[in-house]
Formats: sequence, structure tokens, C-alpha cells
Amino acid sequence: MLKKHGDPLIKGVSSSRFKPGVKPKNYSGIDICTVEGCVKKHRSKGYCQTHFMRLYHHGDANYKPKKIRGTVIQRLKHMTQLNEGTGCIEWQGSVDKRGYGRIANDVGWLDMAHRLSYKLYVGEIPEGLVINHKCYNSRCVNPEHLEAVTHRENIIDKGRSNAAYLNSKKTHCIRGHDLTVSYIIKTKYGFARNCKQCHKERTTRYLRRIYAN
Repeated sequence: MLKKHGDPLIKGVSSSRFKPGVKPKNYSGIDICTVEGCVKKHRSKGYCQTHFMRLYHHGDANYKPKKIRGTVIQRLKHMTQLNEGTGCIEWQGSVDKRGYGRIANDVGWLDMAHRLSYKLYVGEIPEGLVINHKCYNSRCVNPEHLEAVTHRENIIDKGRSNAAYLNSKKTHCIRGHDLTVSYIIKTKYGFARNCKQCHKERTTRYLRRIYAN
């Protein structure tokens, strides 16, 4: 019978990890996954890609993630736990790089757990506002600890120790000029908080230096 190449003498491409008869010096002798019933190609430590990643993330190559069925409220309650010391209802599932929990809503779209909790128990988030944690715990989904604020208020209030919060509390610049009288100037990027007196003095020195030459 002719092969798909039209010539019965043509050899097909080998499906082995290495060239026929060639094995690297550090070859362990494992070609497929060592997990019972798995026939996928070996990747590392005796496991295929799937089981190796399960071992890497969960510490068990045979770990199988549990799929929680039910409404979004049931899934939200299942993945949270009350912290009696702080009163926070903390998210126990996966979080993003900023520390916020992620959960799928009723239509299948991923949403932040604290935003979804606010929508379910408080109401829709007003347009242009964001949800701020009054407890400063990014995992918390307790509706009593959440409030809708502007983005500026959220940045300033976040932790009460960042540069935005500290600068917002300053009443005088480093040269002693009063910032409470006039400190908003317009730049090419928009309006910014700055000392108008210092800005005026810098501009005067610059113009004198330019015209002096």
C-alpha cells in the first residue's frame, strides 16, 4: 500500500523526542509521563507539561482543580472566609498581580471580587467612580468595607502612606510659600498641583539667562 507521500519506501517523520539512535548524555530514559494513564510526552521530573505545572503550582502532580457550580453569590460565598479579628470577608481564590480576587460573573466574564460584591449587595457602581477599600485589605469583599469614590480619592486614600497622600497634606512648599492660596498651574499634560510662586521665579530666572546671552 502506498503511503501518503506516494512512495512506500519513504519513511515518516519520527515522533520521538530525539533523533533515531541519538540520546543526550543526561537523558533520564523517560519518554512519556509517569502518571498512570497519561501518555503525553515527558517534560521534566518524570511528568508531562500538564502534570508538571500542577506539581509546580499545587505541590501535587495529581491535583485536580475543583469546579464550583452554582450562582455567582454561591460561588462568592464559597470562596470567601470571615476574618473575625478585622471583620474582613477575605477572598480565598486566585488573585491578580495587584492582590485583587478575580471571579467570573453570571455571563462568564472575569470581574474583580470586591467590585462584584459591591454590585450584588450595594448596587451598581456610578459611572466614573471606583471601589475603595476602607479597610485597606485588597482581598476583602465585605460590602461594609467598600465605598464608591473618585479615582483621585482612591489614590490619595490608599494606605495613607503613599506620596499622593503625603503631598495632599502639605500646606507649604520646600521654599516656604503658602500652597493653600494658589497652587494649581496648567502644564502641557493638564492641570497639576504646584507652587505658582516657585514656578514664576523659575520662569523669571530662565528668561533672564536666555536674554543675557
